[in-house]
Amino acid sequence: MIKSILFSWLLLCASPLFAIDITLSSETLKFGETIAVKLKSPERIKSHSILFGGKSFQLFLNDYQNKHYIYVTYIAVSRHSKSNYSYLKIGLTFSRKNKFYKEYKIALDFPKKPKIGRVRLTQKAKSLSNKTSSYKKEGALLAKHFKKTTKRRYFDGLFIYPAKGRLSSEFGKLRHYNNGRTSSHAGVDIANKHGTPIFAPQNGKVILSKTLDIHGNTIMIDHGYGIISIYCHLNSRSVKKGKYIKKGTPIGTMGMTGVASGVHLHWGLSVQNVRVDPLFWTQESNKTF
Repeated sequence: MIKSILFSWLLLCASPLFAIDITLSSETLKFGETIAVKLKSPERIKSHSILFGGKSFQLFLNDYQNKHYIYVTYIAVSRHSKSNYSYLKIGLTFSRKNKFYKEYKIALDFPKKPKIGRVRLTQKAKSLSNKTSSYKKEGALLAKHFKKTTKRRYFDGLFIYPAKGRLSSEFGKLRHYNNGRTSSHAGVDIANKHGTPIFAPQNGKVILSKTLDIHGNTIMIDHGYGIISIYCHLNSRSVKKGKYIKKGTPIGTMGMTGVASGVHLHWGLSVQNVRVDPLFWTQESNKTF
């Protein structure tokens, strides 16, 4: 349920009454989902502090309408969180050092235990998975790109599925591999035939297009405002780094390159470096936008 709260306070230096309108898309965060925080102010914000789940989030100037500045940010909590709630702390500073502060208690509706899955890798994939140095190198590379927070918004609404197929593995599933490794799934897997087309689910800029040992043929797209998507294990890549692409643009084909147990697409989404369920961003009932 969307909740909008109007806060007013008297500024210093005999200024007139000043109002800030803050809207949250929800006050309950379900597992893998995202909350949109929108602020409307007659004065431009000079500096801000948005804290949630022990992490700092950046606020973006989204629009200017009817003599009001419209700001937005998207917040999420790690899928590993064990808490039942988290405080959203909003601190704003305006000109003449006028300040505003507000806290919200956000309920976290997370499962007590993750779903369990088992993955049988081929002998080739098992051999690749033993490359510890590759895991570290690729992990650092992907982490660097997930941290990007472009102030420009490319996406313009709901995302579409990047490929047709069967959902073969859900977000957050705890997967046990036959090579002894265990990991929490940071995205979703879509399985289909070799060569199945893959499309950009929203507008964005390609920030990575590369062949990796573990993740196979990999593409990452910056959708703006800290929203980054990733596509792994592709058979082929048809877009290059630096290219701006529109929603529905072909970016490659499905395969099983890297450490994979079968032909599929690993699709992940990150909100300011917090991995979330990309399927949430495709739902018509989504009140985030």
